[in-house]
Amino acid sequence: MRKAHNKLNLTAHRYGLLEVISQARAIKPRRTRWYCLCDCGKAKAIETSSLRSGSTKSCGCLQKAAASKSGKANATHHGTGTDIYKKWVNMKRRCYDPNTNGYNNYGGRGIVVCDEWLDFTVFRWWAFTNGYKAELTIDRIDPNGNYEPSNCGWATNLEQSRNRRVSRLDILDVTTIRLAINEGAKAADIAREFEVSPSTITDIKTGKIWGRIE
Repeated sequence: MRKAHNKLNLTAHRYGLLEVISQARAIKPRRTRWYCLCDCGKAKAIETSSLRSGSTKSCGCLQKAAASKSGKANATHHGTGTDIYKKWVNMKRRCYDPNTNGYNNYGGRGIVVCDEWLDFTVFRWWAFTNGYKAELTIDRIDPNGNYEPSNCGWATNLEQSRNRRVSRLDILDVTTIRLAINEGAKAADIAREFEVSPSTITDIKTGKIWGRIE
């Protein structure tokens, strides 16, 4: 009696931004296809070989996003040499390369890049769907937190500088600053005492950071 072969089943497997939902109707003999749902919301039927080899990692949205910013040649080469690729490389270096300037402020403090962002295509998709522009830099909301989707956004250098200054203040500092503001102290004097800029004191007063003064 002939022994039955185990049939390959990719359902529920994940490849890049694609999650396999079910098997699709084959168009060519012995070329099995699978319905996949992309993280962007689109569905597409993709052949087994393309999924398992890693040649297809999205419904095509990654290539379109990269082409719109960098040109088709760069999209074909997975973005190598583009601005977003350089930002991704530098982010990893800050966390994992002790010879990189600033490593002590990142990897030296235990800050890492989340597992999913170690795949450039996944990081690029997040970037293009979360406000990425060439003039912006990646910014961590919690300066003590890791590089991950829930803790990152895109900001100008000025905004990052303000965030770094604010991160030096704790709730006791802010409470003291608010009391000083209510008592009529000048922003410049308060800023000098806490070693921050007068604009940071203004932002605390107007509620841009740390909420409004009641």
